[in-house]
Order: sequence, then structure tokens, then C-alpha cells
Amino acid sequence: MTSRSHVDRSDDARDARPMTFLVRLPIELYPADALAGLLHEAEPPAPPGPCDLGAARAAVWAAQLAYEDELDKIDTVVSGWGARRLVRFDAPASPLLPITGTRGLLLATGDARILAFAGTDPLNLAHWLTDFDIVQTPEGIHRGFDAALDAVWGAVAMALSEHAGDARLLITGHSLGGALSVLAAQRLLITFGLRPQVWTFGMPRVGGPHFAERYEAALGAHTVRLVHGEDIVPTVPPSRLGYGHVGRRLTCARHTRFDAAALCGEPDDEPAFVPALIGGVKEGLRQLWSLSLAPEIRPDPIGQLSRVLPPAFGDHLPDRYWMALAPPS
Repeated sequence: MTSRSHVDRSDDARDARPMTFLVRLPIELYPADALAGLLHEAEPPAPPGPCDLGAARAAVWAAQLAYEDELDKIDTVVSGWGARRLVRFDAPASPLLPITGTRGLLLATGDARILAFAGTDPLNLAHWLTDFDIVQTPEGIHRGFDAALDAVWGAVAMALSEHAGDARLLITGHSLGGALSVLAAQRLLITFGLRPQVWTFGMPRVGGPHFAERYEAALGAHTVRLVHGEDIVPTVPPSRLGYGHVGRRLTCARHTRFDAAALCGEPDDEPAFVPALIGGVKEGLRQLWSLSLAPEIRPDPIGQLSRVLPPAFGDHLPDRYWMALAPPS
């Protein structure tokens, strides 16, 4: 497929499809040490041993940054991290859905490269249209996710052929961005023989059982998918529709911290849709009955407003994931 992706290289470029306030973040909330876990690190152990939460924290902040739509802001944050932005890419995801965008970044820090994909903007209907196109391709991949990656694949492949070299490669994304990370990892292995480390946050199921079997054999032990609390997105598309998860699951209760020792040593398909839906409804009713709010994570007005969201949706927000990976105070 001919790529229609657009690559931003100038400092004053602006995107025509801005993200909404739920996924953008005030610049002062980006920590200067977000990538510290990558700076002097040996190759992480493969599961089922403990997973590396320093790398996970770097990945979740790169995934957060991929949501931003102001290049000046992106470059200021990246510079504060002691890193470089190599490429930013964005494109319409499909000729059938011309306002649905795929966006991401390629960053360089030390001997590592981080490819981060933006995820689903919950207030952007066009992004949700991509998510809920649940028809599978002949290869057993969610058709909407596959089309979203197709839109930028030319730019991604070119950037990595120019900049990856012998560098350690991490691929990451939140929500839809996690699904794109998995598909990109598979394509990079097939195209370039690269075997990246993949970190996903609140990722939906990507494909059917045949896709999952192929992915697990090649990349399952290199992929960690994190699930926070009652997040509803990892339960969809439901398994009964012919979808299955890939990678090793790491789960934490809502508003707690991820623990590397809790990493599942074998692939599984949790969380299941119906039990998670029931659990989310119960937790939402408990929150409503007690008139309680989620703990404060972001002190800005948008962060305060997000505290009233039902747990199934609030637990999916990017800030819930990066807070659950914050180093001990």
C-alpha cells in the first residue's frame, strides 16, 4: 500500500486534528527523569522473570507524549529528558475514514530508540470508529487497527531504517496505540529482523487466535501489556467475537502501583469482557453511592474533572497508568 503519512520535521508544524483535553497534559507535569530507567540499563530479563518497571515508566511517558499536538511543547519535553525527537508522523488512517488519524513519535536517548504511538482520544468520535471496526483481515488482524498502521507504515519503516541501527528498540502505546505497537513490532520483525521490546497500556485485543499464535511464538515473551484497575478497553473486542490477547499481562488494582512480581509468566486472555463489565458497574455504583472521587493525580482543572468519571473509563486514562508506574516517593 502506498503510504499517505505526513512526517513533521519543522519546529512550527501543527496538526490539523488536535487531541482533546483528556489526553493532553500540562507541560509542567512531565517529569524530567521520565527516561531515567533506560540510561544505564542492561538488556532486561525475558519473562517469566521480573519485568523492568524502569523501562515501563519510560515507555508510558513516551506514550503520553505521543498524544501531544504542539511540536514546540513536544521538543521542550524531549529536550528536558535529555533525548532527541527524530521523527513525528501523523496521517489519516483510512480513505474510508479520512478524519481518523494515526500519530506517533520516534525518540532517541542514549543507546535506545523509542517508537511511541498515540492512542484513542475518548472525545474524538473518528478514533472510536477505527476502534469499533471489528472485522478481521485475512491475516486475522483487526481491520481498523491494520488500516491505522498502514497509514504511517512508510514513515515508520523509513525512520527506523535510518535511525535504529544497533540501538535497543522499545515500542509503546496507550489504548489504540498499544494495538499499533504490537502490529508494528510484528512487521518490523518480518521486514528488518528486529525484535523490539513492546510495552502496552490499556491495549484492546488486536486479532484472532491464528494471529495471536504467530505473535506469541515470535514476540510474546518480549511484550508486556499493562492493565490498570477496571479499565474496560483491554476487555474489547470480546473473546467471543474471535479475538485474543498477546504478550504477558501485568495488572494492578485501581489507584495502586504495578508490581513486577505480579507479571503473568504465561500468555492469557484476561480480562474477560462480561466479568470486567460487571465489576466496573459495581465499582461505579459504589463510587456513586459513597459520593467519592478518584484520588487526585493531575492538579489542573481537567485532572479534577476526570475524577468523577466511571471507573471503567477513568481507569483507562493515560494518567492512571503513569501514576501507577511512579517511583516510590
